[in-house]
Order: sequence, then C-alpha cells, then structure tokens
Amino acid sequence: MSSGAPATRCQLLFDQGTLILQPAESVAECGPPPGFIHDPRIGGRLRAQAIHYRRALTHLLRAGLDVDDQARAYATLNLPSARDRTPYPHQAEAIEAWKGGGRRGVVVLPTGAGKSYIAEMAIFEVKRSTLIIAPTIDLMMQWINLMTEVFGKDAVGGVGGGLYDIKPLTATTYDSAYIHIDHLGDRFGLLVFDECHHLPGTSYSQSAEGAIAPFRLGLSATPERPDGSHERLDQLIGPTLYRRDIKDLAGLYLADYEVKRIEVELTPQEREQYDHERTLYRDFVSSEGIRVSSPGGWGHFIQASCRSERGRRAWRGWREQRRISLQSEAKLERLAQILAEHATEQVIIFT
Repeated sequence: MSSGAPATRCQLLFDQGTLILQPAESVAECGPPPGFIHDPRIGGRLRAQAIHYRRALTHLLRAGLDVDDQARAYATLNLPSARDRTPYPHQAEAIEAWKGGGRRGVVVLPTGAGKSYIAEMAIFEVKRSTLIIAPTIDLMMQWINLMTEVFGKDAVGGVGGGLYDIKPLTATTYDSAYIHIDHLGDRFGLLVFDECHHLPGTSYSQSAEGAIAPFRLGLSATPERPDGSHERLDQLIGPTLYRRDIKDLAGLYLADYEVKRIEVELTPQEREQYDHERTLYRDFVSSEGIRVSSPGGWGHFIQASCRSERGRRAWRGWREQRRISLQSEAKLERLAQILAEHATEQVIIFT
C-alpha cells in the first residue's frame, strides 16, 4: 500500500463469542489475520474465535488498514487509589513478570501466598473492565467481597448461583462463564482465571476462546493436569511467567511444614477390579498407538475412544481405575486413624 493512498477501511465485530471482519476484500493485500476463515453461512465474511482479537487488531493496524473496531465493548476504569500496602517480594516479582510478558500469562504460587493481591494489582495496572472466573460459588463470593472492599460496592457484580449483575468488575464461576460468554465476551478487557487448571476442559475453555480480552491472568498452585491438557493454558491465557513452590516461601512467608507420604494397599477386591479396568484401557491405547503422556496424546485418546464400543469401554476403564485408586477403602480407614491420633489438634483435609 503506497504511503499516499487512503487507508482501506474494515470493520471488526463481536458476534456470539466470535469475531467477524468485513468486508473480506479489505484484507486481500495483507491477508486475513491469524485464526480467520471465510464463513459461507455469513456470505463468505471472515470469522474467528474472539480470543484472536488482540492479534487481529495488531495485524490489521500494522498492515495500514483503517479499522472500525466495533468488537470492543469494555471500558477504561476510573479506579480509586490503590491500597497503601507493600507487596511481598514474590508478589512484586510476579506482577512485574506478568507486565513484562505482555500482560498475558500464568502465575503459579502455593496456597496462602497472596495470589488474590496479584490480581488486584493487575486490575490497577490495566484499568479495564475485569471478569474474574472461579471454580465454585463460594470462591466467586470471596472475590466479590474482596473487590467490594477494594473498589467499592457500585463497581462490583457477580454472575452465578442465581446472581446476574454485570458490573465493571464482575466475578463468576467457570460453569456460568462458558454459558454466558457469547454475550459477555466483548465486555471485559481483563480476564482473571482463579485456579486456572480447571480452564482446559472442553466446556470451560470456551470462556477463554469466546472472549476478546487482550489482558489475561491465570492463577494456580498446581497448574499441571493428569491428562496433559494444561499445555493449552499457553494458548488460552499465556505462558507461565512466574513460579514459586511452597518450599521457596516456607518459613518466611508461609508456615514451615514437612511432608510425609503414606502408602496404602488396595483391598484384594479393589486390586482385581483395578487391574481389569486398567488393562482394558492400556490395551486400547497400545493398539491405537497412542502415547497419552505426549503432547496432544490425551486428546487423541478421547477422539479415538468415541469411534467404537471398544474405545468407549476403554474410556470407562480409565475412569473406573482412577475412581478406585482415589476412593480406596484403605485411604479412608487410614485417614480415620490419623484423625484419631490427632484428636486434640486442628486438622484441614484437602481432597
């Protein structure tokens, strides 16, 4: 495009969790932005998942196009003064790493290390409408209470558990987010995914894919998933930018601790059933040439298991052997013994 020529005009729209770029001819010279394809259902206009918004806008502007951005419906916020609080060194390092990573990525810190304060700093950093997504109603309400304390009641809303109140700062659950993202996905510039290891699930990931938010923050103490799908967090949120394990903070910022691993035996009946179910699962993945531990391996297994009765039985075998190992009678019996041994002490059971 010559410097003296008027810029070609195109329009970017948000439509039910997707982006539409029109007219398609306007990008003929520079090529469509990443993720966009011609959709015959809308007259061949270009469409992409909403998650591609930031890259699409950058692509179009760098190509010299005049972009009429109708996709963005989120606001720049006029926030109150930040709390007079000095972050711990790991919190300060985490927010700086996130800023240095383009304000997109995952922060991994142990429980109790102050991940919510990092989210608070991120909101002050970007000053954009923010959606915080948490795994349970209880955690959603904790976020609502925290944000109300910091930003004021009028700025804070929630979606989930019978509540539907959209405000510049809104908390929701993963269940509610993916249900409503088709009409909320243009209204927030920052997404905060609490316990973000829940996100890569088939349904929950839609809450990330259907939103245009250019800024994203994932928080977790344990981002890795047994099925390997945590690798999708790079695409849905961004890479892991900062990580500190509990051993790095114990004794100074967290209580000191020791770990004792206690092994228990399956009952003979459980062992027989476990071996049977696991064999069905292992025989199937072996015959299909699937390496579940390799990148994309779990998704390959899920796809293959849908194609035959043997595959569906293998899936049930995987699910059943996992249930047996997690819910063994011996684990509960050993837990009862531990509780009896510490009957006069306070105990927290994580499960």
